[in-house]
Amino acid sequence: MDYGEIITKSAKLIWKHKILWFFGLLAGLGGGNTNPSFNFNVANLNPGNLNIPQPLQRFFTGMAEMIRQTPGWFFLMLIFLVCGLGLVFFMINVFGRTGLTRGAWQADDGSESLEFGKLVSEIWPAFWRVAGQTLLIGLPGFAISLIFFMFLLFGFITSVSREAPGIILVLLCVGLPMICLMVPFFWFLGIWSQLSTVAVVGEGRGIIDGLKRGWELIRRNLGPVVVVGLLVLLAQIGLGILTGLILAPIGIGALLGSLVFKSGGTFSLEFFLPFLLVAIPLSLILTMFFQSYTGTLWTLVFRRLAAAEGAQPPVTAPPPVYPTVPPPDNTPGL
Repeated sequence: MDYGEIITKSAKLIWKHKILWFFGLLAGLGGGNTNPSFNFNVANLNPGNLNIPQPLQRFFTGMAEMIRQTPGWFFLMLIFLVCGLGLVFFMINVFGRTGLTRGAWQADDGSESLEFGKLVSEIWPAFWRVAGQTLLIGLPGFAISLIFFMFLLFGFITSVSREAPGIILVLLCVGLPMICLMVPFFWFLGIWSQLSTVAVVGEGRGIIDGLKRGWELIRRNLGPVVVVGLLVLLAQIGLGILTGLILAPIGIGALLGSLVFKSGGTFSLEFFLPFLLVAIPLSLILTMFFQSYTGTLWTLVFRRLAAAEGAQPPVTAPPPVYPTVPPPDNTPGL
């Protein structure tokens, strides 16, 4: 597979067909994580035992007191709200990935223009199959992440409430190796989901058949798939570092301004408004470009690998070799 060709052509396709930016933006909206809230007794939480600045101590004390005084029904409603929003953003993400894959497939075929209405009408048959395939791949990872998060949260609360720092040390010794194992696991699930989505949308396969197709493509072309996956991972890390370097000074300044200049160390939204006005548009723009590019890239990777498999001559068994028997000697005897 020609890596330079798929990298450069992906950039050319999203620049030519800017409708792919819109689907990339939708595909990136479902990438946020939501964490459930818990109502626990924080009466024994004493921030004075922690070696942190006094304004931060007052901030955490106020947050803990607010959580303690909040009724349980509020957190229950909050959980339902988070789950509902999560479902909405999941559907938006599936719609964006399906449209992006279909558009990139047609653009690679040489389509001069991509019409939004035509793309939407074409992706609806594959929409629910992509949603089912995403759930089948994502639910095991979500369950593992939830169990791991609950384990860390319970250990942290126990350590703080009982003033037992040894528990945090145990959590670090157990949690860091688990995180190191989970990173490549979720990285592989992401690659499998991308290729399976292309199989469902581009080749019209079903949920299980699409998963099998993506798995077989990875198994037979492990080297090229790993190389592309590492390139995408490095690009994502670089993009995250760049975004952090841009937003960190603004965010730190807003936090310090809220804690220092506001009396009592209480939180104030007015200091965070400049941060939000910069962070939200910048995050959306970077997400739009990154998702549209990587979605197009994986579509081209799938097509190049599938074409290479189809171009290989079929393996046929060699013809049987029979032993040669010398012809009989019909010379009449003398």
